[in-house]
Amino acid sequence: VALDPGHAVAKSLLGRLHAAGREWHRAKQAFDSVLSSGSAEDRRDSYALLSVANIFAETSSKKDEEEARRHGKVPKLDRALDVYRNVLRREPTNIYAAHGIGVVLAERGYLHEAKDVFQQVLAAAGSTDQVTEATRNLAHIHMVEGRPNNAVKLYENCLQRLKRNRATAFTGSGRTGASDEVGIRLHLAHAHYLAGSYREARRVLAHAAHAAPTSAPVWFNLGLVLYRSAKKANEDPRATTEAL
Repeated sequence: VALDPGHAVAKSLLGRLHAAGREWHRAKQAFDSVLSSGSAEDRRDSYALLSVANIFAETSSKKDEEEARRHGKVPKLDRALDVYRNVLRREPTNIYAAHGIGVVLAERGYLHEAKDVFQQVLAAAGSTDQVTEATRNLAHIHMVEGRPNNAVKLYENCLQRLKRNRATAFTGSGRTGASDEVGIRLHLAHAHYLAGSYREARRVLAHAAHAAPTSAPVWFNLGLVLYRSAKKANEDPRATTEAL
C-alpha cells in the first residue's frame, strides 16, 4: 500500500487483517479507501462492500441503535442490510450477501425469515466457508427458540467441517480455525447444558480447554458444568457412587 496507494487488492487484504484483529475502525478505513479512491470497478467491489457491511453488523449494538435514532441517523444494522441488498440485487447468486441479510433478520428478531435465508444459503453454498457460518447461525436460532437438541446436531456439523478444513490458515470470517473451533465448542457445550446433558457438556469443554488452556470462558463454563453436575448427582437418591 505504501508503494502503490491505489492498489485495491492490497488495501482489501490490509482491511481483512485489521478485521481479523477486531480493529474495526482501521479495517473500515481500508475498505472505504478501496470504495472511494479506486477505479469505477473498485468502487463497486463486492468484497469491500460486504466487508464494510459486516463491520456495521459486527459493531452494532442496542445502544448504537438508540443513539442513531435519537439523532435521526440510520442505525448500523440498517446500513448493513442496505449494502447486503444492493450487492444481492446486482449479484443474485452472491451467497455472502444473502447470508448477511439472514444475520440482520435474526438480529431483528425475524427468526423464521432468517432461518429460511440460511437454509437457502446452505442449499447454494456447496463446500464454501458459508456452509459453516450458515449452519452455526441456524443452530443459534434453534437455541433462541428453545430447541437445544436440534442445535447440538448443527454445532456438531460445524465442528466436523472445521476439522476437515483445519489446514486452512483463515476461515472466511477472518478468524483462525483453532479459535473458531473453540467458539463452536462453547456453543455446543451450552446446548448440551440446556438440554441437561452435563456429561456431554463437560466432555466438549474438556476438549476446548485442551485447545485453549488460557481461555477464561472455557474454564468458567467447565466449572459451572461440574458444579451443576455434582449438584444434580447429590440431589438424586438413586445416584451411583461413581456419579457422586
